[in-house]
Amino acid sequence: MSRRASGVARMAATAAALLAATAGGADAQAGASVGAPVLEARADLLAGRTTSVHAGVGVAWPVGRNVQLGVVAGAGETRGLPREADEDGHAPSGRAELVARFVVDPSGGAGVRWYGGAGAGALFVRGGRGQARVHVVAGVEARPRGRLRLGAEVGVGGGTRVAVVLRRAGGTLD
Repeated sequence: MSRRASGVARMAATAAALLAATAGGADAQAGASVGAPVLEARADLLAGRTTSVHAGVGVAWPVGRNVQLGVVAGAGETRGLPREADEDGHAPSGRAELVARFVVDPSGGAGVRWYGGAGAGALFVRGGRGQARVHVVAGVEARPRGRLRLGAEVGVGGGTRVAVVLRRAGGTLD
């Protein structure tokens, strides 16, 4: 990882931690409690100089009324690699990310829940070094269907990001 990418990843992680700590502290003062972890399954498309398609899982912990902090890991394939990196231009890849989400209306009064998020992580492609990634996303979740919520995210970070997410409903933010 280059010095520049490493510095950007450190700055993003610090900013996300400060945002979460500030928002979480304000919510704690308002009497909000920390809830059970929120589990998720997801499918992600990361399109930039290369294109990665990953299936992933994640877990996020509510740290206040509106804020979640979590981790996401995914694995799949990256295409569009230089021929010297891989003969057919694609290779297995994986990623790990730390994420922070701010849910605008946790009660979902409008029938859906909008949220914004940011995070930092790394993309690993077979035969290459890890690439630091910083991202921001906007997302929406539908009303719960039984114990699950279907959601979608779009964002930027290492290119364009699009995801379909299935999260467990319940906990502090439900």
